[in-house]
Amino acid sequence: MKNEHMKYLFLPALLGGLLGGGLAWLGLTGTGNALLNLGVGLRALSLSGWTGNLAAWTVVCLVSLWPLALLLLRRKRSKRDTLLPLLSVLLLAACFLLINPALLDTVEPYLLALLWTAAGVLLTWGVLTLAGQFTRDRFLPLPLLFQAGAALLAALVGFTAVLRLWGQVAAVQAGNTGAPEAAMTTGTVLGALTLVRLLPDLLGGWLLLQGSELGRQMEGNPFAPETVELCRATAKNALWCVNLALGVYLGCNLLQLLLPGLLHLDVQLLLPLPTLLAAAGLLVLCRYMERSKAVYDDNQTII
Repeated sequence: MKNEHMKYLFLPALLGGLLGGGLAWLGLTGTGNALLNLGVGLRALSLSGWTGNLAAWTVVCLVSLWPLALLLLRRKRSKRDTLLPLLSVLLLAACFLLINPALLDTVEPYLLALLWTAAGVLLTWGVLTLAGQFTRDRFLPLPLLFQAGAALLAALVGFTAVLRLWGQVAAVQAGNTGAPEAAMTTGTVLGALTLVRLLPDLLGGWLLLQGSELGRQMEGNPFAPETVELCRATAKNALWCVNLALGVYLGCNLLQLLLPGLLHLDVQLLLPLPTLLAAAGLLVLCRYMERSKAVYDDNQTII
């Protein structure tokens, strides 16, 4: 694979991991106590005087009203853009609860629910906006779609992996305060397993980048010998990725059974669905291209 294509895998995975670690550190994946501390600081700033109150309101407006600003800046609006005012309302409500936590007996669940719902609304708007490009006369280039899919998959993989690892390590340390060395060893093993288990899903992203290269070749000359050869190579890579991904999952489970002294076993009965789906899609596409090339060659002989 070309070196410039690697930025669609490792850089998004790193950014997703950093985002997941940041959310876990802020407490957005747990009780939200760290997030409430930010609200306490914002409330103290508001009560410090008129300048502090102005600064606090400025922060609230920046956090909650940027979707409305985005809506006003869009030249062509559609029905999906009605999600932007909803996003502003959710963010404003979250800021209000953050500054006034005494309004509810247990504010953390409601605050986290508002923030995660807002994240879902933002994701929905983004997906619908991207999908709306297909309804216009000008379609998005096929290689760009594959590259965007690979980057999104890598970012989600890094994000979920860090969140899962953070929760596991925290649970092991909290439940084994009397055995710090064993807890550290278990955390190290879990971290290593998390890194290894990134491979199957990243292989799915790599297959999408293979599809990007194939799509670029198809846009040029879909029936050229180079395109057919690339299809065959892509099909072989897809099967190789599926075998390797399944082997990684099985090997990680077996390795934990062989290691003594672990305080937590993270045995998973999962299939690498992104890799399997990407491989299946590319295999179907390659098979279609090979048959289309055969029909094209037959037509050329008749002519």
